[in-house]
Amino acid sequence: MDFGTFKNRRGPLGGAAQRFVEKNFPVCPLCGGQDPEWTLKFSADLSDNRVNFRCGCCGSVLSVTIADLSGLSALSKNKNILIKAYTWQAEALNAVNKTLKGKKVSKTYIRVESIGEVKWTDYQIAQEVPLEDICTAR
Repeated sequence: MDFGTFKNRRGPLGGAAQRFVEKNFPVCPLCGGQDPEWTLKFSADLSDNRVNFRCGCCGSVLSVTIADLSGLSALSKNKNILIKAYTWQAEALNAVNKTLKGKKVSKTYIRVESIGEVKWTDYQIAQEVPLEDICTAR
């Protein structure tokens, strides 16, 4: 289920997601566009809630889960007891969801939703790639 349309979200609701994509993808990993002007849209299904990012150059769409975007994957490495006390349920759900899909819990994964106008790419639609791998692809 999709919520809204693709648009630039710099306010308090989508600002963290906009900063995430602009920080990690100053260049589109699919088309190599130098100024992709990412737009965002939120979506949800039974297993996870996602933020979709569309490149302004080629129209390709990438997505990340809200759990990965909010840092739950990074929190799984944190040993602070106060943080664990407040986040253990969300961490457990994230860990189960990733383990069932054969992914590492401590990594952030990016899913390729659409390749847009890109003629050739190393990625397939619906492929989930670790953030580190897709950021260094171009």
